[in-house]
Amino acid sequence: GNPDRWRALREMLAIKPATGNRAIASHGNPIFAVAGAPYLGEGEALIIAPTRGDFEVIARLRAAL
Repeated sequence: GNPDRWRALREMLAIKPATGNRAIASHGNPIFAVAGAPYLGEGEALIIAPTRGDFEVIARLRAAL
């Protein structure tokens, strides 16, 4: 219920790494809190891109089970 709970994650996702890419492993709750619905399933991942002070979801990668 606290909107500031995931502030650090949102800020980190909004900053482009100096070099290369960044990989973050997480449970679904933090990602849902900062990126919104739909909730990530088991083994799913998001590809995000930093934008001007925020980020956007570029793609969802679904696990082939």
